[in-house]
Amino acid sequence: MKSRFVRIRGRGASTSTGDLELFFQAEFCRSGTPELEMSVFKIDESLQQLSQLIAEFYASRPDGRFEKPRDLDHFDVTGLSPRETQSDGDSLFAFSRRAHHVVPFHSADELRDFAAKLLDQANARLLRVTPVDMKRHVRAKLANNDPEWTAAIERMPNIRTWAESTKGEPGPAIKKAKTGHGGDSDTNA
Repeated sequence: MKSRFVRIRGRGASTSTGDLELFFQAEFCRSGTPELEMSVFKIDESLQQLSQLIAEFYASRPDGRFEKPRDLDHFDVTGLSPRETQSDGDSLFAFSRRAHHVVPFHSADELRDFAAKLLDQANARLLRVTPVDMKRHVRAKLANNDPEWTAAIERMPNIRTWAESTKGEPGPAIKKAKTGHGGDSDTNA
C-alpha cells in the first residue's frame, strides 16, 4: 500500500474562503509567529491508520488533558513539502512516534508558499476521519487490553468515557412498514 504524509489540523482554519493570510495565521503560526518546523506523519492510505493516528494524537496531549476529537479534515501533504526528516514525536504511542516526521522550513516565505499551494489544492487533499472512526479504533484496543491505551486511560480516565459513548453514532434504524392488513408494524431496517 502506498504511503502518504498527513498534516493533522488542530486549529481548523477554514479553507472555503480562500483567504491565504487567515489560513496561514490559523494553521501555521503561534501567537502570530510562523512555526518553521511542521509536524507530519507518514502512514499508509488506509482509514484504519488515519483513525489510529488521530486518536493517538488526541490522547497524547502533553498537558494530560483529553480533548474530545472533533470532525476536522486533515491534509494529505504528500509531494508538497520541500523536505521531510524522520523524528520521533512526543506521542504516548509507538505507532505515532515512528510515523512522526518534521518538515523544516528555511523561512516564513517558504512556509507561506507551502501554505498557498496547500490552500489552492485543499479540496483535493482533505482527509476525513470522524470521532466514530476513532472510537472504533480505541474500543478495539481496549477490548484487547492494549498496554499503550491502558496507560493513556490511567493518565486521562475520560478517554474511556468518550470511547464508550455512542453519542453521534448511528443507531438501529426503525421504520414503519405496512403489514398488508391495514395496520402498521415496526420493523428493523
